[in-house]
Amino acid sequence: MLLLTPLCLLARPSVAFSAVGRLTGQAGLTSEAFFNPDTAKNQPAGYQVLGFGLESAHSGKLIETKAQLRGGVGLSDPTVYNYFLVPEAYVTTTPVVDAKTRYTLGRRILPWSDLDESWRLGVWQPRFRWNYLEPETQGLTGLFAAHKTEMFEIVAFATPLYLPDQGPSFKLKDGAFSSPSQYFTAPASKAALFSQGTRVHYDIDRPAIAKIVMQPATAMMVRYGHEKGTWTRLAYAYKPMNQLLIGVDGYLDLNSYDAMVTAHPRVVYHHVTAWEGGYRGEAVGAWGGLTREWTMSDTTPASWTSQQTSPATLAGAGVGVYAFRWSSEPTRLGASVLKRTGGDENDGGPFANPSLSFFESRYPFHDAVSFDVKTPFPGELGRSLGVSTKVLYELNSRSSALVLRMKYQTARAWTLSLGGEILSAPPEAPTQGFGSDLISRYKANDRVYGGVSYVF
Repeated sequence: MLLLTPLCLLARPSVAFSAVGRLTGQAGLTSEAFFNPDTAKNQPAGYQVLGFGLESAHSGKLIETKAQLRGGVGLSDPTVYNYFLVPEAYVTTTPVVDAKTRYTLGRRILPWSDLDESWRLGVWQPRFRWNYLEPETQGLTGLFAAHKTEMFEIVAFATPLYLPDQGPSFKLKDGAFSSPSQYFTAPASKAALFSQGTRVHYDIDRPAIAKIVMQPATAMMVRYGHEKGTWTRLAYAYKPMNQLLIGVDGYLDLNSYDAMVTAHPRVVYHHVTAWEGGYRGEAVGAWGGLTREWTMSDTTPASWTSQQTSPATLAGAGVGVYAFRWSSEPTRLGASVLKRTGGDENDGGPFANPSLSFFESRYPFHDAVSFDVKTPFPGELGRSLGVSTKVLYELNSRSSALVLRMKYQTARAWTLSLGGEILSAPPEAPTQGFGSDLISRYKANDRVYGGVSYVF
């Protein structure tokens, strides 16, 4: 049963720190419940989560700044259920002489690919993946140089830093993994060795932070076309994959007869290019394009069993229509299609299985379609109450997911939210290996949630 618990907060109005600056915040409490909690991972039926967010923006004669941060902590187990993310935080120039050229330093979200953003694939920009069905985009971090005219835009990017995807928090205790997230798949705690069950004891090789984050990257994007009307865009990047790959090795402890396994995070580079085009109007927008990824291999010890990748081609198209207006805001209808070939490869190493990978695919979907509707309620109620619905369908496995969101905003800056996800897949749909997809892998992750927050 879903429990909604109000949160009373001391709040103050938004802070204006300059004539054209603002600082806003939000805090609230969300309660979530799972229909099918994983008892094997000792997960409770739900959580109560205290969340917060801050956003600041400032515009001056010489520079503009923007920063966003959000976080959350579970009230029942804050040491494990916690997250913190900074989707954007940057400073950008506003030149007086030449307003067409700007330089930005920091973390910024840019439209490198509509295909990548529509399906939240994480090929171009990293994601926050607490909820795999609805990952949140985070920007690349570094130096951006952009030149824009009425018809033409070029963006160049370079960085010495690498910030990968953020996933669910987890705990490693006494050689076993645990996590509050239904989307965290812990490796098997036992293995069959010598015709008997053998306990598996895990450890993580934790290299120095600098060895992970100090990875250079570069990218460039060229766009031609008006803001309203037809457009085309070409983008290229040479950078680390936003997903850390894993290699594992191990041995049998003859004293305890436990299998001792160590996981090694790996930073692997790839080349990515995308060509897209479309039309953007007042009531209709459409896009289509291709993305090609060439992965680069890294060198791992012969004793490791390691996740491998192969070149991938992704094609997609989408359309969005403001169909009608029965309230203060119009109703939007959207549809998108995705097709992927390649990307997955057999594991490498002495214990690799040619038909089953030890690791989860970097890509959530193979061939899929999505439909979404975002609409306010009719009449005056639509000024405060809105509903969004999204349906995802994987063509290969015939699996589907329904995502529902409802939000009501009061006149006093309180926001009430309600939503959930329902996943479905046929019994024969593979739940692991190359043939599986996000929905079939996590088809038991049905969830409902409700919350209340206050904007100050």
